[in-house]
Amino acid sequence: RGRRSFSKVAELGETARRSTTIPVGTSVISRGLSSNYSGFDPAIKQSPREDRLVIVGSGVAGCASALIAVEKHKVPVTLICAGSEMTDCNSFWAQGGIIYRNSDPASNDSEESLANDVHRAGAGLSVDSAVRKLAREGPGRVRELLLGEREQFANVPFDRNEQGELSFCLEASHAAPRIIHYADHTGKAISEHITAAVASHPLITIMSDTVVTELITHEFSQSSIEPVCLGVRTHNKRTGVNSSLYAMRGTVLASGGLAGIYEHSTNPSGFNALGSSVALASRANVHTSDLEYVQFHPTSLFIPNQSRFLLTEALRGEGAVLRDRTGRAFATDFHPDGELAPRDIVARGVFN
Repeated sequence: RGRRSFSKVAELGETARRSTTIPVGTSVISRGLSSNYSGFDPAIKQSPREDRLVIVGSGVAGCASALIAVEKHKVPVTLICAGSEMTDCNSFWAQGGIIYRNSDPASNDSEESLANDVHRAGAGLSVDSAVRKLAREGPGRVRELLLGEREQFANVPFDRNEQGELSFCLEASHAAPRIIHYADHTGKAISEHITAAVASHPLITIMSDTVVTELITHEFSQSSIEPVCLGVRTHNKRTGVNSSLYAMRGTVLASGGLAGIYEHSTNPSGFNALGSSVALASRANVHTSDLEYVQFHPTSLFIPNQSRFLLTEALRGEGAVLRDRTGRAFATDFHPDGELAPRDIVARGVFN
């Protein structure tokens, strides 16, 4: 929960008019170059078929970016994923749920409440403008992208109560029950529905089994003009073919985090959470920041010689208690909120 660890919707309508790079969590949006840009170099002019946005990654971030680009801005998209299936992504494995807004007055949920919770969980290091944007616009983005507000997007069958209303649960660091979910397979439900929306859209081309190996950049002779990203170089795992994809509208790196490089991780095997976005950006001399902030899930199921299995914090939200090997509950030794303290505090408590 670091200074820039909050997702925001890219203003994709601007991708054709700027040549800057913007850090978004551990991902980077690299702005493209339009043919009517005043500093356009004829030597790198691209064909009409390259009038597109390239997105690397098929998780919720990549799919949401693709749908926003094609629906709101009519920008064609080529989406690249390393797996054979679009659902081969970390988003698929999320369990507990996603933040929404609980309109029940008894919940005491509000934009201000969410902002306060994020600042508290971020230990005072979060950028207030980013927190406010998340708290103000986040619920609307969930409604638009995942709750069927727009026919072309996803309509995820989140759990509902007997009255047909969304079922909310409490999670750690939240002062109000504002988490909507699909049993304990929320990521699976979201991924299946949002990837289906992407796959069926006529303006989106999907390249599977493809790994991006390098960003294609161009430096201008005028020192006052920043370098731009023109596209990506790729390697097809199935055919072994190497290719170059150019994109006049820019390149979005949304290939996940880097926690999979750790010895002990709940990330799935395969090309997931290996830091590819950060590596690609760094090799292209793109500015990165806040890489010391890595999110750890405090609890997992340990079975010798088997992969770790994440135990969602929604369990603690529903009353699960952390105990040591003697059976003593220890969470309140480290924070008055006990099991519902921020993840980094709970993780340190478990470790100690």
